[in-house]
Amino acid sequence: MDKTDQQLVTEHLDGDEKAFHGILKRYLKPIYAFIYRLTDNQDMSEDIAQDTFIKVWKNLDKYDTKYSFKTWLYTIAHNTTLDWLKKKKAIVFSSFEDSEGENYFTTSLADNTLLPDELFLQEENKKLLTESLDKLPLLYKEILTLHYQQELSFIEIAHIVNKPLETIRSQHRRGLILLRKILTDTNAPKN
Repeated sequence: MDKTDQQLVTEHLDGDEKAFHGILKRYLKPIYAFIYRLTDNQDMSEDIAQDTFIKVWKNLDKYDTKYSFKTWLYTIAHNTTLDWLKKKKAIVFSSFEDSEGENYFTTSLADNTLLPDELFLQEENKKLLTESLDKLPLLYKEILTLHYQQELSFIEIAHIVNKPLETIRSQHRRGLILLRKILTDTNAPKN
């Protein structure tokens, strides 16, 4: 049976170094993927992920176990990423590809039962969706990524980005509307 996040934290704080490796094993890939979605830069994402886990390691004794560890961890990743982007003075747009070139967001939409012509059309739609997501401001892209890809609730996202719940819901709604507009404009016939 897998240990809970709280069990791993407690064991680590009690001196079991292997417990932190359990945390790393569980969260390194999703945290890296989240950061990569925001930066679209492999080297920067690796550095930010490393900084994130160093901060987690140094501050694990400050984690309050009555709150979700996952939310606490994503909050640190979010803040560390924003700090890096502020230093670079450029907020970059990202695709939904990981370091191996796999596109988790679009491949999760795939339906293998489609006919070849439908598959071709679907691939074109995936490409269009990814390109459209890249056009969203970082604010909306982050919320959509956390909600749909990382499967976090609006409450968890509100804690991560340190904004009121209703603001997150509103920004989520605006992000979807903007994404729909981008998709509609892209598909509009050209005169």
